[in-house]
Amino acid sequence: MGLGMIDVAAVVDRATPGVVRAFVGEWIVRSSLGETGRANSCAPIGDPGRAVAAAVDMVETWYDECDRPVMFQLFDDTDIDVRRELDRRRYRTGAVTDVLASALDDLRVSHVPIEAEVNETMPELLREQLGSARADEMRSTRQPCWYAVALIDGEPAGAGLAIADDD
Repeated sequence: MGLGMIDVAAVVDRATPGVVRAFVGEWIVRSSLGETGRANSCAPIGDPGRAVAAAVDMVETWYDECDRPVMFQLFDDTDIDVRRELDRRRYRTGAVTDVLASALDDLRVSHVPIEAEVNETMPELLREQLGSARADEMRSTRQPCWYAVALIDGEPAGAGLAIADDD
């Protein structure tokens, strides 16, 4: 059974929910002191309970009151009306994040080591990147979680956070 984008968004939200949360209809609005976009963005998935333009207005007001930049976390199947409204307001595409999901039984053993904490075995640059989130945000991350760092010829090639979800 495959996961749709709404399913993946729900897993990501449970994993990194943000310290402060609100809802505009079914849209999830999150804010944290750290820098991660997942915990500092609106996931416009589902029915906002009002016209899309009015929902975007409410999200913008919420982030303004939190003194945070407004970000929307879009997925491939995000409603076209949401995309059109954000385009009309001249929102721009930021970083693209690949979210990979699999049933644990389907995973193959990997040669990429995983750690329960950012530690001294990780290259300095990645340790700074992964360890930069503030304590309140780290406490809001679903546990258990693991950090993975992939190296190619001894050089950092990528890093990520792995979280097991019961649902």
